[in-house]
Amino acid sequence: MVLVTLVALVLGALLFRRLVIDYLFPEVTCPVFMGGKTAVVTGGSSGLGYEIVLALASRGCKVVIADKISDQSIRDELIRKTNNPDISIYHLDLGSFASVRAFAEQLRKNVDKVDILFNNAGVGGNDQRLTEDGVNFVYQINYYGGFLLTHLLLDLLKKSQSGKIFFTSSPVAYFHNLNKFDRKQLTTEASLYNYSSTKCLYIICSDQFADKLRQFNITSNAWHPIGAATQIFRGTVNQTKGSYTFIPYLLWITALILTPEPRRVVMRAIYLACAKEMESVSGKLFSPRGETFKPPITRDKQFCQQIWEFSEEVVKLRPEEKL
Repeated sequence: MVLVTLVALVLGALLFRRLVIDYLFPEVTCPVFMGGKTAVVTGGSSGLGYEIVLALASRGCKVVIADKISDQSIRDELIRKTNNPDISIYHLDLGSFASVRAFAEQLRKNVDKVDILFNNAGVGGNDQRLTEDGVNFVYQINYYGGFLLTHLLLDLLKKSQSGKIFFTSSPVAYFHNLNKFDRKQLTTEASLYNYSSTKCLYIICSDQFADKLRQFNITSNAWHPIGAATQIFRGTVNQTKGSYTFIPYLLWITALILTPEPRRVVMRAIYLACAKEMESVSGKLFSPRGETFKPPITRDKQFCQQIWEFSEEVVKLRPEEKL
C-alpha cells in the first residue's frame, strides 16, 4: 500500500510538472533562415544567452558573443553544434564602462551592421561591491552597462533594414523598490531589491528606446523567461548576503522543479527575433506565453524620463551619443 501511494505521488508530481511547463512555456517555433543577419548577444557563453546564440546560429545568423568569459572553446563548440562558422566571441565586461566602449569600437571595425541586439548578460544577488566606475556591481552589469552598449551600437543598428533590440528582464521586476527617484539607490546602495529593480529598469529603458528609435525603423522590446535553472541562480545563491539567503535557494529549487530545459525557455525570445509578424512590434514586454503586463511604475512618464536622463549622466554619454 505504501509503495502504491509513493508511486501515485511521484506520477502525480510528474504530471503536475508537465502541466505547469506546458502552460507556462508553450512551444513556439520559427523555422526561418537568417543568413545575412548579424546578432550580438551579451552573456552568450552560458545559460540562456548560450541557448539564444545556438538558436540564432542554427538558422544561419552571424552571431557575435559579447561576454566576460571569452573562451574560444565555447565558440568551437557552437560551431560544431550548428555547422555555422560565422560565430565570434569578444571580451565584454559590463562592469566597466571602458570595456563597453572598447567592445563597441572593436565591433565597428569587424561588422558592417547589427540586426539584432540581445542585452542578456546579468548577475544575481545583492553584491555590495562598487565597480571601477563607482557604481553598484549589480546595477552596472544588469542595467547601466546594457544602457551604454545599446547607445554605442545604434549606428550599426541603423544600418539594418529592421534593427531589433531586446532586454532580458525577469518576473521579479514586479517586486522592485523604485518608488521614488533616488540617486544613491540607483548607483551605490546595496539592497536585496537591486536585482529586481534593475530588471524593472530594463523594461523602462526598453520602452524609452522604442519611442526614440521608431523613426529609424528600430524596435525595442523586453522579455522575461519566467525562470530557468541557469548559472545566474547559482551566482545569486553565492552572492546574496544577510538574513534572506534562503530566498535564492528557494528560487533555485523551484526553477529546477517547474521550469523546462533552457532551449525551451528561450523559444519566445527567438520567435520575437525572427518571426516576420513581429518585425514592427515595439515597446512591449513578453514572457514565454506571449505579451504580458508591465510593472505600474513603467507608466509614470516623469519618473521614466528622470531615469533616462540620470542614466545618461551615470554612463557619461557624450552629446553626440545621446538620442
